[in-house]
Amino acid sequence: MGSRTTRFFAIAAAALLAASGCGAADSSSETDANLQMAQMQSGAQPVGAPQPAGARTAGVNAVRAARPLPAGVYEMQSARMVDNNGFERPLVAATILIPAGWTLKGGVQWGAFGLCGPDYASNVDIASPDGASHLRVFPAANWSATQSNMPIGPQQPPQGGCESAAYRGVHDYLQATAARLFPGARVLDYRDLPDEARAMRDMLAQNPPMASPTMRTQINYEAGEILIAYQEGGRDMRAAISAGTLVMQVALMSMMTPGQVDYSYVSGWPGEITVASAPAGALDLGLRHRIARSARFQPEWIARLRQYQERKAQQAMKSSADRHKINMDAIKKQGEIQSGIYSARDLSSDRSQREYIESVRGVETYDDPVTGDPVELDYTYNYAYRVDGRDAYILTNDANFNPGDFGVTAQIMTPTP
Repeated sequence: MGSRTTRFFAIAAAALLAASGCGAADSSSETDANLQMAQMQSGAQPVGAPQPAGARTAGVNAVRAARPLPAGVYEMQSARMVDNNGFERPLVAATILIPAGWTLKGGVQWGAFGLCGPDYASNVDIASPDGASHLRVFPAANWSATQSNMPIGPQQPPQGGCESAAYRGVHDYLQATAARLFPGARVLDYRDLPDEARAMRDMLAQNPPMASPTMRTQINYEAGEILIAYQEGGRDMRAAISAGTLVMQVALMSMMTPGQVDYSYVSGWPGEITVASAPAGALDLGLRHRIARSARFQPEWIARLRQYQERKAQQAMKSSADRHKINMDAIKKQGEIQSGIYSARDLSSDRSQREYIESVRGVETYDDPVTGDPVELDYTYNYAYRVDGRDAYILTNDANFNPGDFGVTAQIMTPTP
């Protein structure tokens, strides 16, 4: 069972560093938490096309807009995620867009749980200026549990750092996570995120577990989000907790009694957990998508990461069949696409490849009029502006929005043809 566990741990480890996905609806701040979750279920799709480049550039440059932007309009500024301990010196792993005026602490963390977690993952806290709202992304430990009807002696505890649990899906896992992170919290709602799980589920369908008359194996990847209410410092708060989980269930059938399960095993790999929190009425459910889908990984860090992955793959494949290596290469590539770990060259070298990346990650690719580089932004917004004089963008679905009315000089961007 160890080799199969290693195989599917590699699948989970490949899909890290972003809570990216397709099809999630944007939602601006609402006054009622249940209305927020209802909007999350809507699955709104982008329509229409931006205006020609160069339009609407009136205004003056400032650190932020001269006056607050209207609801549904978001100014996002560039921030760096640094990998301080993955290599012999710190490297900028990626730049991401965070709300203007917010701050980012943390970066890429390696080996948070040893062999019972992802090799590397985001560990960041993005906070509003007043400290009331946060988006936190952090590594999560794997879990496992066994049950036996055979007299095989005492069961072995999970490996150090692992959680002893038998969660059989993302819903169970998120409920337990909410109770652990926010003791006494009240669950308001839950939703599956099938679009965010689709790419990994497709890859798993192409690589089914080996069939055996005496062993039944089920592997599934799910994504979900749970909405909770809790108290913090006397204030009524809301939080949306999301994760994607790979779960493997194995049942060993009895040789003596047909249909009886003698031994069962369940294990799960969540990789990362994302928590968006804010005072009641101010929770922005579209925030994690605007941030995650903007990730631009840096060429040097990508090159070093791939060197690490190649060395690890060579060690793992010494005794593996060629077909298995081909399958793992395909799974790793899919995980990298879903996570956004690829170079700008991959976006511009082939149109069909770029469009496939866009569909998996839920992004639209634009030509940045300042840098000339491709930039990926959340596809649920019909209009994107490049702010002049600083590394920032404005996203909106308001066809009548004019940045100059708010003291901002910005150029509207057009999607890459």
